[in-house]
Amino acid sequence: MCELIGRAIEQAIQRRRLLGGAGASVLAAVLGKPASAVEIAQQEARLAEAKAAAALFGTRLLLLGTAGGPTYWSNTNRRSTSSALVVGDAVYLVDCGDGVGKRLQEALEPPIQRDTMKTLRALFLTHLHSDHVVDYPNILLYGWNAGLELAASPLRVFGPGRRGEMEPMFTPPGQPAAEPPVMNPSNPTPGTADMTGYLRFTSPYVNTTVGRYV
Repeated sequence: MCELIGRAIEQAIQRRRLLGGAGASVLAAVLGKPASAVEIAQQEARLAEAKAAAALFGTRLLLLGTAGGPTYWSNTNRRSTSSALVVGDAVYLVDCGDGVGKRLQEALEPPIQRDTMKTLRALFLTHLHSDHVVDYPNILLYGWNAGLELAASPLRVFGPGRRGEMEPMFTPPGQPAAEPPVMNPSNPTPGTADMTGYLRFTSPYVNTTVGRYV
């Protein structure tokens, strides 16, 4: 994660250096005052420090998917939202967009790749929109054959609990209110544990924790 932040800082430094050339006075009015030599040196020092700190912990943020919305992209390089935080050999997934398991295998280096799920410590679901959970079932179903059963402890899944009430309906001005049918009236606003249960998936390798993030 620190390395990615460092790259962003580095790109910002390069952009500011461009302001020192022709047309700097015009661009500065739009983008802000160019950085001085001292400021650039300070930014470069912070960048080097961030990279060194990240190297000590072997910490990386892998962006497995960055596309938004429930869409199958024709471009095979596009996948919906999911990320992996790798700390040493431990992997923490954030969201389960389309293709998350395959992307994780492709992103990890060969020493970790063989039993990908063996190193998966926890999964965090930020919210339960379809593009954030579409491949959650695949992680559970494929995981048993990808090392999940070899992990030292059950996979911990963190996510929102039940909302407890339906969202208020929005009716555009001038249009009659039309209440849509309520799906699953006994539990119309299910949470993470409910979703897992509705998948009819039970496994000693998964431990779902509701309504908390750690």
